Amino acid sequence: MKAHGCNPQSILLLESLYIAILAAIFCTSSPGQDLSPPKMDQATGAQGPIQVDDIQANGVNESIKPEKTAENAVGNVLQCGPFDVHLNAEASLIYNDNIYIQQTHKISDLIGTLSPHLAIGAGDYLQKEESWLAIDFSPSFILFANHDGNDAIDQDGRLNIEWRPASWTFGVKQGYRQDSGPIIEAGDRVNRSICDTDIYIKYDMSSKTSFELDGDQSINDYDHPLFSFNLWTLAGWMDYWITPKVKLGVGATGGFLDITQNPNQTYQQGLVRAEYDITENAAIRGSAGGELREFQSGQGNRFNGVFSLGGTYQPWENTTLLFDAYRREESSLVAAGQNYTVTGLSAGICQVIAEKYILSLTGGFDHSNYYATVQGGGADSPYNYFFIRPGIDWHMSDQFTVGLFYQYQESQSSLANGFNNDLTGVNLTYHF
Repeated sequence: MKAHGCNPQSILLLESLYIAILAAIFCTSSPGQDLSPPKMDQATGAQGPIQVDDIQANGVNESIKPEKTAENAVGNVLQCGPFDVHLNAEASLIYNDNIYIQQTHKISDLIGTLSPHLAIGAGDYLQKEESWLAIDFSPSFILFANHDGNDAIDQDGRLNIEWRPASWTFGVKQGYRQDSGPIIEAGDRVNRSICDTDIYIKYDMSSKTSFELDGDQSINDYDHPLFSFNLWTLAGWMDYWITPKVKLGVGATGGFLDITQNPNQTYQQGLVRAEYDITENAAIRGSAGGELREFQSGQGNRFNGVFSLGGTYQPWENTTLLFDAYRREESSLVAAGQNYTVTGLSAGICQVIAEKYILSLTGGFDHSNYYATVQGGGADSPYNYFFIRPGIDWHMSDQFTVGLFYQYQESQSSLANGFNNDLTGVNLTYHF
């Protein structure tokens, strides 16, 4: 993307956003609310999967952050017939010293983001023990002070429905994302849209045994010259509660991967998964197995191990630890005829202090190793990526939260797409 000159209109809007944040900080007189660390997901006993490469348009890595959904929304609830309506808004000002994540000739800018969020829930959308519905939508208005060609309106929308007649569960998850932020592998900012559909059926044969069938479709559209791709998967599972705290499952997954200007791929996985609620304040979940992948190019089949492991631990009332580890196969977005195996780890700690402050430290590491998917093809050099992010949040009242953070991230590669990046920012969240 090309750099642009100073845009007076963008600077004026950013100054207005900055003044609004300062006004919220210094003019609010409500007492601070009592806080508690993030709670564990009651459905799994641990937090959802963490993605180290989840970089936002302003450059911030949001790997470990609660999702903005109706299920975990806070603040006042507006009643509209059978629906609960949650409203909040987030604003941020961030100084980013390398907005294009380049190895040399780094370009800096001040980035302002305003993200209103609407969450609608109906039925048992909090406990999820009966039928429920949840709708979430959050656009992000992104403004650059000096490089207005990067101004964008990103979007994140989700629809979740579960119908639970007797021992059956029928569910649909529909998601849509439109992003404009950096992609580590590409070493640049990239516009893309991702549309995911998940349809699943579950049958509880008894209080201990259940069967599940999942069908997924993922449509991933990236700006040229990156390679867009579509993925279809079908998975079947059988789960068994060995004890009230331990659940084990076995399953099989098959997938078809259609990649633009590249040979298509198919794969099969055999997996085992487990959930263990060790105590009320500690839980772990994970899956592991093997994957066999075939390539329509005539390249030989490839077998590899895959896994995911995550957990939450609350050793004291005001302290929470999170971790997530994973190994998976990905198709390259920039290297023709290549895939890569990514192995990674993320972790975080949150500490509540004086009832209204939260100190946090999060970080993560990825190692990506490339291999050829066509006969006689070569493979790019591996690369490593890591980030670290300390921060503090001040819960000024039941409605206002102000946060300050610093983030350092770096990609180490023998190719031209290595980079390092410093970011400093302030966040403001308001719950209506």
